[in-house]
Amino acid sequence: MISLDKVLALAGAPASLAAERAIHTLDDLAEAARAHRLRALPGLNISLEYHILRCIEELRTADQGILMDMAHFQAAEVKQWLAGHEGIGQIEIVGALRRGKGLVRAIELLAAAEDPAGVLRSFGHSPLVREVKAEIAFPLSPPWEGGAGGGSLASCKALSTLGLPLTLHAVEPNGFGAALLNLTGSQAHLQWLREIASQRGLGLDGLLAQAGPREEEIYRRLGLPFVPPELREDQGEIEAARAGKLPHLIAADQLQGDLHMHTNWADGLHSIEAMAQAARARGYKYIAISDHSPLIEEANGLDPARLAAQAEEIKRLNRRYPDFTILKGQEVDIRANGELDMPDEALRGLDLVIASIHIPYGQDTETVTRRLIAAMEHPLVDIVAHPTGRLLKEPDLYRPDVAELLRAAVRTGTVLEVNSGPDRLDLSAEWARRAREYGLSLVIGSDAHSVQQLGWMQFGLATARRAWLEGADVLNALPLEQLRHRLKRRRL
Repeated sequence: MISLDKVLALAGAPASLAAERAIHTLDDLAEAARAHRLRALPGLNISLEYHILRCIEELRTADQGILMDMAHFQAAEVKQWLAGHEGIGQIEIVGALRRGKGLVRAIELLAAAEDPAGVLRSFGHSPLVREVKAEIAFPLSPPWEGGAGGGSLASCKALSTLGLPLTLHAVEPNGFGAALLNLTGSQAHLQWLREIASQRGLGLDGLLAQAGPREEEIYRRLGLPFVPPELREDQGEIEAARAGKLPHLIAADQLQGDLHMHTNWADGLHSIEAMAQAARARGYKYIAISDHSPLIEEANGLDPARLAAQAEEIKRLNRRYPDFTILKGQEVDIRANGELDMPDEALRGLDLVIASIHIPYGQDTETVTRRLIAAMEHPLVDIVAHPTGRLLKEPDLYRPDVAELLRAAVRTGTVLEVNSGPDRLDLSAEWARRAREYGLSLVIGSDAHSVQQLGWMQFGLATARRAWLEGADVLNALPLEQLRHRLKRRRL
């Protein structure tokens, strides 16, 4: 049985909820959420109800793919278990998850261990494993010959207690670098390395034996700079590496702030101050509060009077935190005809305006494209959030002509978002890379509705890295004054 505590932790809900409502099974929890019996409890609201239901549905459809938040939650549990096991050295996520893919078929980790087979036997009997599917141990060949390289490898394929496909690999320390490279993939990228190795006439067994635990050493001996995992998709990374033109990918420590989050003024769980304190703890220099406009009634959006009152609270908090800035913003819905769901007078006093679609109205591609471009042409709109309506495990909310949106963004100076919501990741890496080629600025936003969800930024960051984005491409990598200048350019 899947632990209710784990489902609640995944959703960011308090662990006490199950006991308070006599909830014993996932069906009980789902029924209570659908009947809206949870939102009145302390520490819960409509947003958390939604995420509880999403987590339950994701677990039940794991055979169709695992989203990044669940995959990283499960990987963290395995890492914690490994950290308490003697004889373990380096531990890394591998496979598609290490390459930053938003939807993966299985969660894979690699550990360096003095006794790989012994670690795997212990893992198979750990509280994390519901069922062992297969145990394998074999000597390795170089990655370009189809193996994981150097030493001996043990693998345990299992079903976790969350019901997720999970594979733990363990390798002797001297084979860690080669195993990490091979198990990360992609196969198309590894095929390039095989060809380069063959062209250089390398003695591969000796090369890999000398590489030891460092993946970078293998690239160096092939005459290449290190290729970050997110780029290993045979999308021109080898050519760029050979030409010395690999991008300097945006890194977490370059992000200066988060411009998309929600508070308990609307459908968020926590106060403005709580979100600000959590953001400061993450090292940010600024945030923007961007609660919803009134169109979606259940989101408790802010009308002009409440937006003005919220601005006064933000002004008060900014006096309390002289080393940190809270910007006044709003996520304004785009109505069916392309008009904004707030009057211009209410928006002029804000630091930034985000426009987005939450109600598709069944519009076709041409109509929804015109609707989005109308908002982009509005001089008060700085950012369009989750612009393509992408959903990873459901039908897209709407489907615009994305190439037309990119051209409109160039013309209007609008910034498009890489939304970090694990079920969205919108823009996708493919479209974000196209946007970079157009010379557009992009923003990575968490779209957090709670303090815990501020951590979603890592998923948007992974998508941005897969898109070859550098710090100069990302709006919220700018220092505050440069950000203010960029946002004020289009104010009336």
